[in-house]
Amino acid sequence: MKELIVFILTSFLISCNGQKREIEKIEFENPYKFSSQIENEVEKDTISWKYQISSQAYAMKGDYWNSLKHWDLAMGTWEDELTDKQIE
Repeated sequence: MKELIVFILTSFLISCNGQKREIEKIEFENPYKFSSQIENEVEKDTISWKYQISSQAYAMKGDYWNSLKHWDLAMGTWEDELTDKQIE
């Protein structure tokens, strides 16, 4: 019985001797922007197609509701008389 315990303990200790691991730093650029970043760019931009750019940025991250809103602003189809509830 003692031999079995010694064998199990030595096997356990030998198997726990791990290799040294190196952590590799990966640098990548995130293609998606936060909504606050997109809104800040819209406020700062003075170009006429700024809403088209923001619409594309929203669509790229999957926020289709804001993408359609900005696309309508870009194309001039947004009516000021309608509220958000009426649009939905």
